[in-house]
Amino acid sequence: MSEPSALPSSHIVLETTSTHTTSGFLSFSPTPAEEELMMFFIGLRFFDEPMFQQSIQLDLSRATAILYRQSRRGSDKVHIESRMLQESLKPFVVAARGEDSEENIHVFDEGAGVSGTKGIDKRKKLQELHIEIASNLIGDIVLARPDRLFRDKHFANVSTFTQLAEKMKIKVIVPTDKGVIVYDFTKEKDLQAFQEAMIQAYAYIVNQIGYMNRARAFKVSKGLYGGGTMPLPYVLRAGELPATLRISSTFFSSCPLKI
Repeated sequence: MSEPSALPSSHIVLETTSTHTTSGFLSFSPTPAEEELMMFFIGLRFFDEPMFQQSIQLDLSRATAILYRQSRRGSDKVHIESRMLQESLKPFVVAARGEDSEENIHVFDEGAGVSGTKGIDKRKKLQELHIEIASNLIGDIVLARPDRLFRDKHFANVSTFTQLAEKMKIKVIVPTDKGVIVYDFTKEKDLQAFQEAMIQAYAYIVNQIGYMNRARAFKVSKGLYGGGTMPLPYVLRAGELPATLRISSTFFSSCPLKI
């Protein structure tokens, strides 16, 4: 069985996972036949990893779009680092385009409090982006992460987007600390990689968020405080609190509440 063919010349891999070694899989010395078979499966796993490029060439004949989105209201204040990371995409695009003017950089800022599970018709800025794509005004879309576009359970929005992106020859570009990921929807492998990223994007809601909600519900089921608004059973008068839990009134006078 032969090893997988070389990577496409358009992709330069900057980093691979160090565990993908012979010693990482087996503690004994494999026979030549076993080693060849093992290296084949390592190659398959290798192709599943994102392929990073050292440099990119943006479509200078059309504008470059940048999409900002945070799911929860107030995240632009509470999780300001996430917001700042997304805003850092603009200097990246300015440098990549190599133009003095920012006229050809179109920012679609959805702000905080917009869920990726919403349809395109329910997201005004995303709808505007689609209109510009269909009008052949956009050549590339730059994102902090692929899930800034969608967290789509049934792939209805993903399918609509990828079909339009393929037709209009749009690329989605995601800068990372390892390099730049480029999804070219005219290439089957890139399309499949993006679809996999979209599966993972929705799986985060089901697995990570779902698990945290279950953990909170379990905590509440034991009569403990699960966070959020203080429920009535836990609201006690100051005089009823144990001395160890009483908070000095001077603390509140020094930290007035702002409504």
